[in-house]
Amino acid sequence: MWQENLKRFVNLSDKTQEYIALEAGINQGTLSNIITGKRSASIETLEAIVDALGISMLDLFQDIESSKGYKKLQCEYQSSLAQTDSLKSELVELISRSTEKNLLELRNLLPLLQKILR
Repeated sequence: MWQENLKRFVNLSDKTQEYIALEAGINQGTLSNIITGKRSASIETLEAIVDALGISMLDLFQDIESSKGYKKLQCEYQSSLAQTDSLKSELVELISRSTEKNLLELRNLLPLLQKILR
């Protein structure tokens, strides 16, 4: 049960597995193996992971929908989606008002913007 909860918390988080692992002091492969159940984790490692996610150990081991950590991450996720939609709208507006010179500059920024908006 806790591995499924961990997987859901990681997926809901705006942090990458790599970032969570770095914050927890483990490598990304180890985190991935813990999430999938291919590897066990010590209490200390689990504490480090939940700290990196900003949740509690209780959140990890209880029914996920009733946990405070889940509700917090769900709100953060919804807020992040709203911010992304807002940024997309602003970008579309900026592009529509651009001159040819600005479009060249925007084309150079496009790869960075794509990473941010994912």
